[in-house]
Amino acid sequence: MSTVPPPTPAGMSPNTQIAAGISPKAQISVVGTSPRPPSSCLVSVMEEGRAVNPPFQEPVGLDSPTIVQKVLAEAIGTFILIFVGCASVVVDQVAQTRLTPVGIAIAWGLALLVAIYSVGHISGAHFNPSVTIALATTRRFPFKHVPAYVAAQVVGSILASFILKGLISDKIQTALTLPSTGTSDLSVIVWEIITSFMLMFSICAVATDDRAASNAAGVAIGFTLLIDVLIAGQVSGASMNPARSIGPALAARKFDSLWMYIVAPTMGTVAAALFYGLLRVRKSGCQMLKAV
Repeated sequence: MSTVPPPTPAGMSPNTQIAAGISPKAQISVVGTSPRPPSSCLVSVMEEGRAVNPPFQEPVGLDSPTIVQKVLAEAIGTFILIFVGCASVVVDQVAQTRLTPVGIAIAWGLALLVAIYSVGHISGAHFNPSVTIALATTRRFPFKHVPAYVAAQVVGSILASFILKGLISDKIQTALTLPSTGTSDLSVIVWEIITSFMLMFSICAVATDDRAASNAAGVAIGFTLLIDVLIAGQVSGASMNPARSIGPALAARKFDSLWMYIVAPTMGTVAAALFYGLLRVRKSGCQMLKAV
């Protein structure tokens, strides 16, 4: 609690004020000012304003990036993720030494990890329309930014897919997310909902909960994607991301089953975000200033 100095006698010179122990800087009107928040609130707010913003939370503060910078970061991060991930699938088909499903899963996980640590402090590192929609649904991301983020993610994926097509045009179809032979549409939807739920649950737990160690968020989320691709890649294609499916589909001009890879991941991420809300501890005393 700040103390208001006693009124300065009229006609006192600055030297006299200093001699009397009254700082000229202290003569500031406090009319209309708000009370000073607790020190714990100040620390939280300051941390949010620096480059310690955890992934999947939009940076806020005096040095917060502009929406244009955030959108560009989302496009670049999505490009990295889709290019590396899809390239691993394509190279697995053309190289003499195959990467195998394990190598492909590792490539996807590491690509996401690198992208998160590269631009997470700028945009929050969504790289996935379903993740953005889920965060907005649970009021941890502003709805007004959803269209720009989703557009950037889709553009990044399309750009990566068409560049990959230009490099290895005859194998771009291998990057599509398609059900394996004999897998029904219902099975694909269930697989995509479950794997997307797991991915989003990990995001909520390590990147949006103040109790978690946010510095390790990229590792945990990257490994979650690795596991999801490892178990579902040979069954459903392991999309978990509408942008991941839209880009290669446009490059290959194949839209079979695309709707499932748009609807099912969004269902899974929204369900996970809502469910994790039941596990959050409500803050008491002060509310951290966050935009997500």
